[in-house]
Amino acid sequence: MDKKHLFSRLEKWPLIKFDHASIVQDGDHGTFNAKISLYAFDVNENKAKLFIRDVSPGTDLVAMVDLYNNWIKEFTKTTKPK
Repeated sequence: MDKKHLFSRLEKWPLIKFDHASIVQDGDHGTFNAKISLYAFDVNENKAKLFIRDVSPGTDLVAMVDLYNNWIKEFTKTTKPK
């Protein structure tokens, strides 16, 4: 997902203040059924999470999370009330 697509997804939820991205792993680590996904979380983290994308094996998770965190911060700065 590119930055423009992420921004359009975040814009659909104007009352939720997404502030960071994080990896979520379903299933047991190292098993065939394990699935890794990236989500955007709101400030409270327990109230809302928005699916961003599935993560393929071999992806540099740290770099990917950093990239999406930067994009979310940029989005937040551009949508602050004036």
